[in-house]
Amino acid sequence: MKKFTSILLALIMLITINTYAAGKEDFGKIIVSVNQTINMSANGSQQVPVTINVNNMKGREVTNLTLKASIKDPNKVYIAGDGYLYNGQNKVFEAKLNNDLTDRTLTGYFDIVTESDFVGGTIPVTLDLQYDIGGQRETQQEIIYVRITGRSNPAIEIKKVDTFWINEQEAGKEFQVPFQVTNTGDAPANNIKLSLGKLESQKITLASGLSTADITTLNPGETKYITFNLKSDKSTAPGTYMLDLDYSFSGYGQGKDEANEQAPKTGKYQFSFNITKSQQEPSALEFRNIKFPSGILYRNAKATISFDLVNTGKVTAKNLKVQANSQDQNGLASRTVSIIQLKELAPGEKKNFSYDFMVTPSAETKNYPVELKVDYTDDTKVEAQSTSQIVGVFVKAPKEKNDGKPVNESTPKLIIEDYYLEPQTIEAGKPFKLFLKFFNTNAKKTVKNIKIFLTSDTQESVGSGDSKGGQTGGAMPTASVFTPVDSSNTFYIASIAPGARIEKEITFTTVPDTAAKTYTVVANFEYEDAKANKYTDTAQIGVPVVQQAKLEVGDVLPQGEFMVGGETPLSIDYYNTGKANLSNVMIKIKGEGLKFDTPSYYKGAFAPGSQDTFMVNVTPDTPGQKKVELVWTFEDSMGVTQEVKKEYEFTVEDMPKMDENDMNNKDMGGGSSKGIFKILGGLAVAAAAIGGAFFIYKKKKKDNEDLTI
Repeated sequence: MKKFTSILLALIMLITINTYAAGKEDFGKIIVSVNQTINMSANGSQQVPVTINVNNMKGREVTNLTLKASIKDPNKVYIAGDGYLYNGQNKVFEAKLNNDLTDRTLTGYFDIVTESDFVGGTIPVTLDLQYDIGGQRETQQEIIYVRITGRSNPAIEIKKVDTFWINEQEAGKEFQVPFQVTNTGDAPANNIKLSLGKLESQKITLASGLSTADITTLNPGETKYITFNLKSDKSTAPGTYMLDLDYSFSGYGQGKDEANEQAPKTGKYQFSFNITKSQQEPSALEFRNIKFPSGILYRNAKATISFDLVNTGKVTAKNLKVQANSQDQNGLASRTVSIIQLKELAPGEKKNFSYDFMVTPSAETKNYPVELKVDYTDDTKVEAQSTSQIVGVFVKAPKEKNDGKPVNESTPKLIIEDYYLEPQTIEAGKPFKLFLKFFNTNAKKTVKNIKIFLTSDTQESVGSGDSKGGQTGGAMPTASVFTPVDSSNTFYIASIAPGARIEKEITFTTVPDTAAKTYTVVANFEYEDAKANKYTDTAQIGVPVVQQAKLEVGDVLPQGEFMVGGETPLSIDYYNTGKANLSNVMIKIKGEGLKFDTPSYYKGAFAPGSQDTFMVNVTPDTPGQKKVELVWTFEDSMGVTQEVKKEYEFTVEDMPKMDENDMNNKDMGGGSSKGIFKILGGLAVAAAAIGGAFFIYKKKKKDNEDLTI
């Protein structure tokens, strides 16, 4: 019985164990894996893809699966966000059963972040898994190992080339700034672009070439050299000047991934140099051949002062303001504009100037001083310069009666004391303002009911023909050259007190095709005195109109390839797209290591709407990259010299060498006996071959005939 009981208890225990085991079935294990090596830059973030394999779950569905990544004791490496792995926007994965029960692989990712001083290493990442299977919530923990290597990066370092660097330059001189560009990183730097900044703003400009430079590739530790050709104005103030060399590059080391798509790295290298005072002598202006009334003038008399202005210096004077100002307008008043502007006056050049004055009715017996003055600049100094001289005009007033009244009672006189234009240079087709200052020269009498009517010369268009080479076409226009804008060309002034002044302004415009010249505006005066006596007078005003010079240059077109010692034609079309005639048009071409059959060409006059072509043959001396510079110089309608530049770069190849066989073949065509023998030999061989083939054909035919029964 005891034995039976023992056996029974053993059976019961066995059943219990088996039942428990069946309730806790082994479903297998979810397998996770990750790329063992991740390349990323320091101070960056990168996704780490994780593969989740649930194929060993014995046909059971896995639902509500979550995975959370963490790093124990993180050091300069962190898991971004909440640590959960995501599949798109979801952090919950589902492993549903497929028909074949085989494809049970999922993909997720987490973000890993490195600090700026991260140097790399193998990082253990813990993954905590939670999921539902067979109606039970299960947990699982896995450790994956991620090898993170800091990405190799290029790094650009720019330095001055000390052996060639000249830190001090004289104003007005050309100079070179050489740099060495080194890749101090551990990966290639690509598409390196360098550009000079702050040029125009500091009177430092390019002397030749470009303000940019390109380097295709710079390997780690490699150095290349670049040079910029600069110049400074003669007027550049002495001192230290700072310029910027901006650069950018790309290239991000191993692998091709999203990191390679980031924007190029940029940087700035600042350098300085000293500009010293120009040693060139400045311009010097002198008044010569001064003419003025040397005798006695009386009231209401007119006086003209003229002179020559001569540049006795060695550089061009610019922005000249030439004046003749009466020091006492109450006695000697200006009848014409008192300031005449001139853009430039070359060394040895002279210009004549003339100014009209009038002795006022209230003038006294004395000498009236007139100051001749010119303000100007040049390329040797920053500050403006001036030269002046005084001339005297003697006026004698009428004798007075015993009662103190003059013998000749003065009459009121209204004049235009001064006028000026805004802008000072009037461009055809654009509006401008004319400012007039009216002066009652009488010291005792008021002028009333003043009417001023402005008229101007008839309009002359660009196409109507002129002495400067303009084209002829159509009848001469008769319209007034200046048209008032939003106003009338008539002024009315109620009164001007004795010795008083009133200023008026009017806006004019011209049509765009108005010919370039100085036009006359006539002011017609009508006014009365206190006794209603009527007076009339006129005054003339000169208004210069210019046409903007426009010279356009087309593309440089080579007529073949460039070879050392070979002659290649170039053609360049150019056009006068403006409405002003261009004079003294000159074209020059230059380039190192190149010869030109026509290094300069004088075109002369170039009418508006015209086109011409500059042809030149270029013969290179050496192979390599070459550059030519073409310069068009011309004078505009104001006689100011302008220039237009065009650069063209091309590659010169070595002339191909002929081997002996090629030379023999070449000689053959020129009647060489050696070449003839070769031809005859070739013909003999060909004849022999043809004869042999015919013999074989005949032999085969005969053999076939012999076999015929």
